[in-house]
Amino acid sequence: MLNRSLPFSTRTITFLIVVVVFFAQSMVSLQAQIVPLWMRYPALSPDGSTIVFSYRGDLYRVPSQGGQAIPLTVHEGHETNPVWSHDGKMIAFASDRYGNYDVFVMPASGGEAKRLTAHSVNDIPYDFTADNSAVLFGSGRHTVASNVRFPSGRFQQLYKVDVRGGKSILLSAVGMEWAKINTKGTAIVYQDRKAEDPWRKHHVSSVARDMWQWDISTNTYTKLSAFEGENREPVIASDDQRVFFLAENKGAQNIYVKPLSGGTPKQLTTFANHPVRHLTRSNDNTLCFSWNGEIYTMKEGAAPSKVAITIAGDVRSGTERTISIAEGISEAVLAPNGKEVAYVVRGEVFVASIDGQMTKRITNTAYQERMVA
Repeated sequence: MLNRSLPFSTRTITFLIVVVVFFAQSMVSLQAQIVPLWMRYPALSPDGSTIVFSYRGDLYRVPSQGGQAIPLTVHEGHETNPVWSHDGKMIAFASDRYGNYDVFVMPASGGEAKRLTAHSVNDIPYDFTADNSAVLFGSGRHTVASNVRFPSGRFQQLYKVDVRGGKSILLSAVGMEWAKINTKGTAIVYQDRKAEDPWRKHHVSSVARDMWQWDISTNTYTKLSAFEGENREPVIASDDQRVFFLAENKGAQNIYVKPLSGGTPKQLTTFANHPVRHLTRSNDNTLCFSWNGEIYTMKEGAAPSKVAITIAGDVRSGTERTISIAEGISEAVLAPNGKEVAYVVRGEVFVASIDGQMTKRITNTAYQERMVA
């Protein structure tokens, strides 16, 4: 028999196998571990140990020192704006799983989410009451006949709803956003809303947001900000004497602090090019916020520290679905020639032939199309 030498030695083949296995394991590891970007609305727990944030429409929790984040919600709806109860036992959040945003509450460790509101306008949670018995939230509902503002999601009044569910109670018809209560439950700080888009940057005008304090016992409102640009997301310090907030006094939006009784704001961060957003604090006044799609924590007087976060598993992505448009038709109109029909399904307009040979989608927008003719 003809004896031919092999092109590779046994040692070479073994080396190649090891390389292939190592590469495959590395690819699996890379695919299993996702380094997320554009995490939003981070909420730091009262004890400062845990951060809950919104990512790709679900809520995740991660140690404040960083690490692997685990999902708290896995739902087709969009979950956002998580808020911790002051005892660290519950999390309130907004979800559009029933259409528009409603307020939900769930155990901080995870579990079943309970729906607290069911109005036809968006409800956004801001805080819990001081005794954790109810959730404070903003809503653009119609309030009282004497209110000069036409009901609109742009101007949110402040309501509360019991954590066990029940009737929502109007607390103030003054337009409030980002309402945060003090430790005694006697005052609330908030940002107002005039007319400007919430994501606009670097504008100085009469419609920029201002910070206010509402003294609940005397029902008086005190303006806290003097800067003519944006003053946003106020958070009362745990001593009830100061307020942390975001402003654009020196370019990019950064964190400032000032006494509630007055005084000059002190700048705490010096980020450039991109705004700081989504400010929260723990009981020891450790601050947590987002910047350029990532999450940071910072103790007052110290430098900000980026929280290194990974997510394991197959996060929700590629959510396109093929669905039937034979049901759920909200309106329809027959063509003059009697051979075609135009109709609306899920807010889009379709045209179909009567003989069933052709169906064509003729709109594709994020808006609700209606009154087809």
